Amino acid sequence: MKIYLIRHGQTTGDLEDRFGGDYNDHLTEEGEAQARELADKLKNSGIEIIFCSPKIRAQETAAIVSKEIGCKVEVVHDIRERNMYGILTGMVKSEAKEKHPEHVEALKNHRHAVPESENYERFGERIRKSLDAITKQPYQTIAILSHGGPISFVFREILKLGDVRIEDCGFAELESIDGMLSVIRMEGIALKEREKNYCTLYLVRHGETEWNKNHTVMGQMDSPLTPEGVKQVEATAQELKGIRFDAAFSSDSPRAVRTAEIIKLDRQLAIQTSKLLRERKYGRFEGGPSSAFQETAQRLLMEKGKLSHDEQWKFRFADDMESDEEVVSRFIVQLREIAAAYPGKTVLVVTHGGCVRTFLMRTGWAKYGELRGGAFQNAGYAKVLSDGVDFFVKEVRGVRDNKGTE
Repeated sequence: MKIYLIRHGQTTGDLEDRFGGDYNDHLTEEGEAQARELADKLKNSGIEIIFCSPKIRAQETAAIVSKEIGCKVEVVHDIRERNMYGILTGMVKSEAKEKHPEHVEALKNHRHAVPESENYERFGERIRKSLDAITKQPYQTIAILSHGGPISFVFREILKLGDVRIEDCGFAELESIDGMLSVIRMEGIALKEREKNYCTLYLVRHGETEWNKNHTVMGQMDSPLTPEGVKQVEATAQELKGIRFDAAFSSDSPRAVRTAEIIKLDRQLAIQTSKLLRERKYGRFEGGPSSAFQETAQRLLMEKGKLSHDEQWKFRFADDMESDEEVVSRFIVQLREIAAAYPGKTVLVVTHGGCVRTFLMRTGWAKYGELRGGAFQNAGYAKVLSDGVDFFVKEVRGVRDNKGTE
């Protein structure tokens, strides 16, 4: 099951700087706009139902999102926000500091219970039970629209990832397999303690080549950039000119190295090359017309479609051609090595369409099979955070839904 764990939009209490928790406030105009933007991001997510907190701010957010994406909403009482603030609930924070300074100070410990508040352990127990009941329902993709407290609890106590910073309408895409939760990606949610140690990777595809233009399969052979390809890369270089890169890596294919040279501009960086960043090996198809490969692929797609999800990843269209699994596995090995070597740094990685495409599907940014060959445009890029183990896709530029040659 895929789960979208979502926080509501901005509220009137946020603007008035009140202690929330059990306080029942409405969305602001900005909060409503955030909900509409969220709905646009999730319109192709396949969400079948939104399980929603009974709080007004959550229900208003759910109503906007469900209307846009066309799914039903079910209110679940026990995924409401924690009554953390007790006698402080609804008070303007400056007033609370004057009247109850000792309780405001104690709130720095999330386990502390001020008078009339909800005990952390009982709060955690209801969140665990609710989550367990929800994930046993017969859906493939759901959303849980809740609050900062429950979402923080999931990250801290269930995922064991520590404390998080959660923006209005921030969300995490999770996967539940046999009751075990794992993070696929996050948007508007960041891990507080580990955030500063993440390596920021910019994964860039090379510019258009002569063989791209002529619809010739390259794979691990090479072809020079066209004048249009150079322009594409120069445009990306302008977008990234304000980024301070601490290191630069590239596939050892000349088209990728040339792209890296253009993007690094006058930065004093040595470009380090790696075979693990190469394009997929197409074997017998390399150097031939893309139509020949596509004809073969079309004949075998029905056979591939009968396989399990894992088997489809390992499927080869020819015995001398790499599978999706082989491509993404070596690519991730190299990315993890880079991220582990450059914690807290920003690194340019120039590679190929097949590598980035399979990576985006493996990390859950897109479903398997959604991104076809050529869907990731020349000189497109993805911004990714990694601690050397996990990957979080923050931004993707240059995805289209059509076929092409890599």
